[in-house]
Amino acid sequence: MAPGVQYFVTALCQLTGAEEAETQFVVFQGICLILAVLYRHFLSPNKVTATTRHVVTTVLGLYIGICSFSWSICHLFLQSTVAYVLMKVMDPTRRMPQVVFVFTMGYLCVIQLRKALDNDLTSADYSTSMMIITMRITDLAYSIHDGSKEKSKVYPKHNELSIRHFPTPLEYYSYIFHFQGILIGPFCYYKDYVNYIEGKDLLLHTKEDQFGKRTVANEPSALVAVLGKLACSIGMMVLVAVAGPKFPVLENASDEIVNSSIPYRIAYLLVSLKLCEMRYVLAWVLVDAICNASGLGFNGYHPNGKPKWDLVTNVHYHKYVTAVNFKQNIDSWNIGTARWLKHVCYDRVPFLKEVLTFLLSAVWHGFFFSYYWCVTTLAPLVLASRKLRRNVRPHFLHSSQSKERYDWLTRFVTVFSTPYFTVSFQLYTFHRIIKFYSGFYFIGHIIVLLILLLPNRKSIQKSEPNSNEPNYVMNGLQQTEDETSKKDL
Repeated sequence: MAPGVQYFVTALCQLTGAEEAETQFVVFQGICLILAVLYRHFLSPNKVTATTRHVVTTVLGLYIGICSFSWSICHLFLQSTVAYVLMKVMDPTRRMPQVVFVFTMGYLCVIQLRKALDNDLTSADYSTSMMIITMRITDLAYSIHDGSKEKSKVYPKHNELSIRHFPTPLEYYSYIFHFQGILIGPFCYYKDYVNYIEGKDLLLHTKEDQFGKRTVANEPSALVAVLGKLACSIGMMVLVAVAGPKFPVLENASDEIVNSSIPYRIAYLLVSLKLCEMRYVLAWVLVDAICNASGLGFNGYHPNGKPKWDLVTNVHYHKYVTAVNFKQNIDSWNIGTARWLKHVCYDRVPFLKEVLTFLLSAVWHGFFFSYYWCVTTLAPLVLASRKLRRNVRPHFLHSSQSKERYDWLTRFVTVFSTPYFTVSFQLYTFHRIIKFYSGFYFIGHIIVLLILLLPNRKSIQKSEPNSNEPNYVMNGLQQTEDETSKKDL
């Protein structure tokens, strides 16, 4: 960290009693928010050229990166530069995206392995930024690969994201290091980012005027979206700061909690994990607000004519906590990572799609044991929930009342099963995970196994009018629309 910033962060920590990593994050995001407002006001697409906008976002992003990581930012620059050279010199129609993928993921793995060997669980270093940059680089490589092929030979969704104009160094570094997302994201597709820089995002979405004509709006206001997301983020920040230290999630594996009564342990699990989740949510919502303040994130209009600012949104928290079923729950969490994993892995591997996508998600996160426990736990859970839904749900579709009862039942199961299976992600070590689950006698895992062993029952499939099943996502696992429609998820 830059000396001046370090002094300010240290003083603020002493004043508030907050941890240095969290204080550093809030300080830099506050700086980014101010820069975002000024950027949109003075450097909007109708005032300056795209080149100017690229230069400013790159310079500001590198400045924020240097202040945050000092000379460790050289790792980010080296990784991105070598990847750009590989994309430039290799034939995009052949093995270019695979080579770029192996190099960037390999570089990230080295950094993550060092962090795991140091048993570094919470420090705010450059590895998080490298995770985001790895997503951008590999996604861009595959988009260039898709753009080098005939459209008829490319999956339709990939055609929409394909790149047929190779990025200049300035465009590339602007996408990789833009100040809105240098620290923790969010992830967005290269095409969406360039459309934002060039002002084409406004041309892609038209608005119906009072005479019924489609018109292009000029710079829709993001004030309501930004203020709402800031209020949500600040509210969660206060709640986490006050209640978080009283309910540390690692205590779920402590002797005191494990030896407590089952109801108390369940209550502690729900509260501690919800507070832990809020740390992610407040960060994602805050960076979403920063992006919107700079003009990034415009995604058309609602039916009532109000602008939508959810293009780079990474979590729909209201949908997450009120999900009717497990699928809706996971569809609303870590959305950017899900899109990336689907684009670079799930849609491209010829076999074991679920397993390989889960495995990539674990490797991308790092090398703590808990990540791989989640892979081996969540993959069967996905299959079990799919099987249970396919065999049970049709029996409740004969009336709206029975379907409502089914929804309330699945909501109740989701509320309690999701924390049980996902808390392992936060426990990190083998000892803590086994200690936690043995206290519950592995009851959740046994139920999943029994569901998988049950034979499929033939039932009459009844469809709901106007049903709109969302794509399937689980820590980055997402099914294509064709596959989803076939499986009655």
